[in-house]
Amino acid sequence: MKQLCPISLLLGLLCGWLQPEALAQREYYNWYFGNRAGISFLSGAAAPLPLGAPDLYRDVCSVSDSAGTLQFIAEGNRILNRNFQLMVGGQLGGPVYFGYEVMALPQPGRPGRYYVFTPKHWVDIGLTTNYPPPNLTYFVVDMRRQGGLGEVVARDSLIQLPQGTVTGNQGLAATDIAAVRHANGRDMWLIIKTDQQNYLSFLLNDTGVHPQPVITVDLIRKRWLS
Repeated sequence: MKQLCPISLLLGLLCGWLQPEALAQREYYNWYFGNRAGISFLSGAAAPLPLGAPDLYRDVCSVSDSAGTLQFIAEGNRILNRNFQLMVGGQLGGPVYFGYEVMALPQPGRPGRYYVFTPKHWVDIGLTTNYPPPNLTYFVVDMRRQGGLGEVVARDSLIQLPQGTVTGNQGLAATDIAAVRHANGRDMWLIIKTDQQNYLSFLLNDTGVHPQPVITVDLIRKRWLS
């Protein structure tokens, strides 16, 4: 399904995150990044966290539960548990690619279950042809496993991006990734921006992620760039 949108989706994303039900959640109140750096917003103001995970130099997503207790940290190529150790099954990706960005979302209606998304940017390792098609890769984390430390229970699930929404040059899947709550107040939309100024919105609900996105075209930006 394709929609033509005359304005940027950014305003919609901001409005979505400012909904009261979004502000009430504490899943993203703990931020870890860099070399053992961290910030918590649980007290209502930014406060430093104790020494955390080392070498978080890629795009990082720190996930907590609704009470603000850290659950795991995801990068494009690995998932760490709350003890900053590699989660069981948490070595992601492979020698050919790395995660360009990463987003972790709780699955609606499935407590303790999370989807970790990362668009794939395929790296030139001497091959000049036959790059794999651009895709969105996701992993499923079950925090009920391993005594509450979590386990990756589904790996390397691929959603091939629709033809014509990316150039395909070296398989660049997307340049930005974000999420917003569905208007029903329960489900989630995962949104990625492609290098063709399209926004692909994937629905995540209690049955999983739906592979067919809603495609929104930013006409103003396309005309401005042309």
